[in-house]
Amino acid sequence: MMARGLINELKAAKGSVVNVTSIAGSRVHPFAGVAYATSKAALASLTREMASDFGRVGVRVNAIAPGEIDTSILSPGTEKIVEQQIPMHRLGTPDEVAKIIYVLCTETSSYVNGAEIHINGGQHVVGPSGDHAIAGTMGRKQSCRRRGQIVGIASLDLDLD
Repeated sequence: MMARGLINELKAAKGSVVNVTSIAGSRVHPFAGVAYATSKAALASLTREMASDFGRVGVRVNAIAPGEIDTSILSPGTEKIVEQQIPMHRLGTPDEVAKIIYVLCTETSSYVNGAEIHINGGQHVVGPSGDHAIAGTMGRKQSCRRRGQIVGIASLDLDLD
């Protein structure tokens, strides 16, 4: 692992490691496949473990998880994903990804460690069929209330009575 081999240099520079995962590491993606998705999920886990180990010596470790980014490797059918699954209804740009990586390497994010930043226009909050994630919880409102639990609701103005 390259970061372990450079730990002395990273410590001296109060450096930062930014791993590149993918939206495919946390949800089914039509163009990913098992091996790719598994490797990206494993890298997200490795990021958290490295953040714990390296954080003790002042080195931060985070990850970015891009979704659909306007590059030469886009698959046919991406337009449908953009239309149905991305609330912002557009592709991200390489520049938008680079700016987040830059921030993760600067003092601006000096207390960010072990995070995976989703860069996908909100695609991670919409189901693969285009349904918003909250829709799946509405039918269980009564059972959640009986157990005294609030499940998956944050910063939403919903009347659950």
